[in-house]
Amino acid sequence: MPQKDRKTVPDRVLTSVNELLALANMPSVALLYKTVRSKLINSEGPVSAAQPWCYVQMAFAAACSKRIIESTKDTPYIKEKIETTDKLFDHPQAELYERNILNMLAATGPWVVGRGIYRFDPDFCEELAKTEMTKIPYQQLMNMPEWCTYIPYVHDRLPENIKGQFEEYDGFFAYLEEDDRYHVPELRISNVKISQDESGRDKIVLEPIFIELISEDLDVCTHRIDFNALENEEIGENKSNNYKQLLQDQILYCLQLLLCICAENIEKTPVNLPAQKTNRQHLKDSQDSNEYMDSCRKWEVGTRIGAAIRSWKSEKNPERTMLTMAGNATKSHVHI
Repeated sequence: MPQKDRKTVPDRVLTSVNELLALANMPSVALLYKTVRSKLINSEGPVSAAQPWCYVQMAFAAACSKRIIESTKDTPYIKEKIETTDKLFDHPQAELYERNILNMLAATGPWVVGRGIYRFDPDFCEELAKTEMTKIPYQQLMNMPEWCTYIPYVHDRLPENIKGQFEEYDGFFAYLEEDDRYHVPELRISNVKISQDESGRDKIVLEPIFIELISEDLDVCTHRIDFNALENEEIGENKSNNYKQLLQDQILYCLQLLLCICAENIEKTPVNLPAQKTNRQHLKDSQDSNEYMDSCRKWEVGTRIGAAIRSWKSEKNPERTMLTMAGNATKSHVHI
């Protein structure tokens, strides 16, 4: 029986990608993306090719994934990977595997710069999910504290309307992308499903959802998602009678968590890094420099509010409900 891997889930995804890059005789994720970002910043022309909110466009991940497959397709390791990849969609296994490599590269490329993991207090997270969001403050999402963040799900506190859909995921990467056709900002939420085979080797699948950050109306932000096509790809017990509503519920839940870490005054406590390296400006500045983290930055979100919620619940205080407190804490800073 293999020992349980003590690495965080995003680190395990990163390790898997780096193993594939090494097989293809390519540099590590960090070096690849650092080199490309530098070229984008220093590109000649009237406007820099680098966006202040998108680290490197997803087209680069697509090119890298094709190169990995072409360079390693005849190796026993890759043949085994392709043959054992879970058939989640009605596509040839090799195509599915290449798509999964693309998704892993697109997430870990910007994530490895800061390696931020944001864990929510369970009670704060539960009450936050009950806060109604009628409009999407999409411009606030442009203020993510890092190029890419990772948020683990609090599984025993998931809302009932999405609980069955998220139980198989550990958490999600969130990062901003520039659409190469329409040149509008997109938010990509990439859910991570991870398990181990009999030999103890990680089996990782990333399943992304994207929305365009162009409106306060969720229907407008998701207008390019082909819900019918996605519903047809769902199999077994995951099949839903109202797939569009289910997917939008998932998106709204993730947005509530993301908006908390985007807000300046929502409590985010650093667990394992110096206080002077916790402010947003330092995090952003360091990510265009040579300062890459060699271990995860871990944050706890809403710890004091969560403790207050538990205290109020134990006192059964009728004057101020938990929902009001969690909702007001978010509304006052991100204007939901």
